[in-house]
Amino acid sequence: MERKIIDLTHTINEKMTVYPGTPSPIIKDYSTVEKEGFAELLLTMVTHTGTHIDAPCHIIKGAKKLSDFPLGKFAGLAIVIDCEGNNEISLEILKSRENDIIK
Repeated sequence: MERKIIDLTHTINEKMTVYPGTPSPIIKDYSTVEKEGFAELLLTMVTHTGTHIDAPCHIIKGAKKLSDFPLGKFAGLAIVIDCEGNNEISLEILKSRENDIIK
């Protein structure tokens, strides 16, 4: 079976989906090639924006940080289920791929 790495990260932009109540990212020009000789953006966002992993220390004082885990803990076998255009991942969507999920 061929194995490949699939990048599941979301591109950070000002219109991306965020957790309800979380402010959207703000992206502004900070430096420009014309003025400063190089282009740079100023990015303002909370750490729970976009694709991320909650570390145990997020909710337990003194618990492990993500840097305490080996990188291999964050890769493994998976399937991709296209949920684009849906507001939620329903049971029906998952059942449509049940045979792939249970393998």
